[in-house]
Amino acid sequence: MIANPATIRKNHFRDTSQYAIIYIYRPKKVIGFAAVYQIYLDNILAGTMKNNTGYIFKVLREGKYEIQSRAPNAKASLRVEIKFGQKYYVRSTVYPSLKNMWGPTLDLKEVKEDKGEEDFAEVDLGG
Repeated sequence: MIANPATIRKNHFRDTSQYAIIYIYRPKKVIGFAAVYQIYLDNILAGTMKNNTGYIFKVLREGKYEIQSRAPNAKASLRVEIKFGQKYYVRSTVYPSLKNMWGPTLDLKEVKEDKGEEDFAEVDLGG
């Protein structure tokens, strides 16, 4: 059974001592709205990023993870040190590029929890 997105958002992950949570999201923007690209966690396809989408991942192993966004002719990467009991917010953005005339410029940034929570509440859950 697939959980209702509203239920997932309300779940506060009461005891996170044995896992961490990664929220990856792409805010709604007019510029680059049509660009679609993939998100990878340690080189494993995790989802497709469209304008105004987000994903929630429950991580069961501590350590360093590489998060990547990939599109034809564009790529961005971010390394995150994951610790149990923590929440991580990663904002994925796309920009038109003068350097890359054949595709967009992608960017990944870890954001503080309060800003990430606020931004993530505005996006649609992907998948």
